[in-house]
Amino acid sequence: MNGFERRCLCDAEETLVKRYGQSWHKMYASGNGCKNSMITDLNKWEKKNREIVRQLLRKTIASSCQSWVDKKMESFKKEFEKTWSHFLKYPEICRLIGKANLLPLLSPITPKDASPSRTETVQTGVLESNTQPSPPLTSLRSLAEFIEQNEIILSPVEIHPMRLRPKPGYVYVLKNPAFKDGVYKIGLTERNVQKRMNELHTTGVPLPFEEIHSWSSDVPKSFESIMHGIFRKVRVNRRREFFQAPPGLIQKVGDLVLCVLKEREI
Repeated sequence: MNGFERRCLCDAEETLVKRYGQSWHKMYASGNGCKNSMITDLNKWEKKNREIVRQLLRKTIASSCQSWVDKKMESFKKEFEKTWSHFLKYPEICRLIGKANLLPLLSPITPKDASPSRTETVQTGVLESNTQPSPPLTSLRSLAEFIEQNEIILSPVEIHPMRLRPKPGYVYVLKNPAFKDGVYKIGLTERNVQKRMNELHTTGVPLPFEEIHSWSSDVPKSFESIMHGIFRKVRVNRRREFFQAPPGLIQKVGDLVLCVLKEREI
């Protein structure tokens, strides 16, 4: 356990003792040395206050985390200012700063100073490549908002323009009755989806795969890569293309990704 974890644990323990120490003391006193009575009272208390204690722990740990971050940031700021003032003693560096106009980069970026493309990148959570300017895209924003609404399962991804020769294919979602419920395969094929399902039905798989949904795309490799990135939190095995997520959610994300790819012509 590192220092940060110990601090969170100590803060949580201190908060719980302040909040419930008196109740625990009463339970101990009511037990009067009787182990069974003590355990019974403790179980009743635990069932009654379980959710309250969890919420209290969450708030305490969050407060500890924020306090730790503030302390580290303050330490970094002091160290940076000290180092920066040391560099400013050298005329050569001062001339370089004036010539390169670096000072504005040292101040925090505000919404007023930020460019429209940068602001969109921060707000949406879907990182766009800055290699070429592009107007606001409805599908990209819709995808970003949907990812944010389902952040427990979905993750933001970087979407870069790519100059690839179109090679039509399919991105599919398959399930297998022999596998755990809620686990789906997201993959691609440049042939027929049914043929791919037949290929996957090997001696190691007792039952054939069933198609849940598929999308036709000119760039199935980009499509598949983006889907795998968005669902990386729920990937069952990083070496396999299986994900544990609701099929409706997978289909919705796939529809949005397809629209983004068509708009950007990736």
